[in-house]
Amino acid sequence: MKRLLLLCAIAMSLRAETVLTPAQLHEDFLVMKQAYTTLHPGLYRYNDEASLQRHFDALEGQLQKSLTRREAYIAFSRFVATIRCGHTYANFFNQPDDVVAEVLNGADKVPFTFRIIGKRMFVTGSADERIKAGTEITTINGVAVNAILDDLVRIVKGDGSNDGKRLNDLQVTGRGEYEAFDVYFPLLYPPVNGAYDVNGIAVTALTRADRATRMSLAPLLPDDQWEFRHVNDRTAVLRIGTFVTRRLKLDWKTFLRDAFADLRTRGTPELILDIRGNEGGADAIADELLRHLATKDITPYPWRELLRYRTVPAELRPHLSTWDKSFYDRGDAVVDAGNGFYTWAKPEADAEIVKASPDAYRGRVTVLIDAANSSATFRLASSLQLNGLATLVGETTGGNRRGTNGGNLFFLTLPNSKIELDIPLIGYFPVSEEPDAGLVPDVVMRRANE
Repeated sequence: MKRLLLLCAIAMSLRAETVLTPAQLHEDFLVMKQAYTTLHPGLYRYNDEASLQRHFDALEGQLQKSLTRREAYIAFSRFVATIRCGHTYANFFNQPDDVVAEVLNGADKVPFTFRIIGKRMFVTGSADERIKAGTEITTINGVAVNAILDDLVRIVKGDGSNDGKRLNDLQVTGRGEYEAFDVYFPLLYPPVNGAYDVNGIAVTALTRADRATRMSLAPLLPDDQWEFRHVNDRTAVLRIGTFVTRRLKLDWKTFLRDAFADLRTRGTPELILDIRGNEGGADAIADELLRHLATKDITPYPWRELLRYRTVPAELRPHLSTWDKSFYDRGDAVVDAGNGFYTWAKPEADAEIVKASPDAYRGRVTVLIDAANSSATFRLASSLQLNGLATLVGETTGGNRRGTNGGNLFFLTLPNSKIELDIPLIGYFPVSEEPDAGLVPDVVMRRANE
């Protein structure tokens, strides 16, 4: 098995890199620029027209020479990061096979996993016995780790100035299919002759698969991130690590219904809802949780939903894909909202009040949150805090109180590089002035280095 992995790594290293001409890159640029300026609702949330134009100009300047696909991936990734949107990036999970082979799956990953505390990197596991768990990594290839993280933070997706979410996403567990550090770090700081100098020790760079094999890391399956258990007679824990329903095999509605029925039957007075590490996914899961916790009517966090378009221009359609054809033409579903925006024609399309339920859980609810929480988990935590239905404990969330973008998505594939870029279609804007920050918990607690 190890020999097969080694041969695969060698084969990939010998694959000729795709080189894109300035003309090809310019065509990709024009398609990308039209798509984002036409469709993205949050383009000017954190940029004015002048600053956004400077970002466009900087990217266009970088594309005036031939680039490899890896270099193009970084260039486009740097640009979309300037939009400062947690749903806008060259999505690792949506790239075509050629991009995956050339950009994502190389034998160029560090041979250890780690957590980030502040801007310090601590090893949690290693495929090299010389790099022990608990070791602080201070330099890689002679560059200070805090400088590396400062550089990478500028390319990782996130909402507004909430860099806590970006640093959280730069941690490596080694168990998912892709992780941001494994993608961006080798592109900006490639290994030298197949190795990295880590704290003065030369270590062999690996593929993610090889590192997982050597460290005996099992894949983190979505169903494994759902757990319900009683700690004692007084307290139960409901841990939900993902809201991404398309990857779940379990019947999540039945899972939640059975868990809350059990709480009622036993009369359990305290529930800990642990959503740490959960970036979000389907709003339907958040809505279902709110219904189980609705001891009173729950007023949704006051967002206004806005879109930038009614109909997608015909010339863009060949480059876009999505899961619902209605996204291409909103027709009468939207009305002009002024200032270049549209909003839903029917008020019921916006979030509604969750009505109080006689079967709602009536014990004390503590919600454990951290910097990963954004999108649907951010909105869940916001609604629970706003309505006084739970005590939030942990770290400031991801997301942003100034608003996020998401709900519906287009997947934009650039015509020549074939790089895919996500475009969220619905902007969630607060109805009042809010800070450029995540949600602060009621009780701030930080996890110690493990």
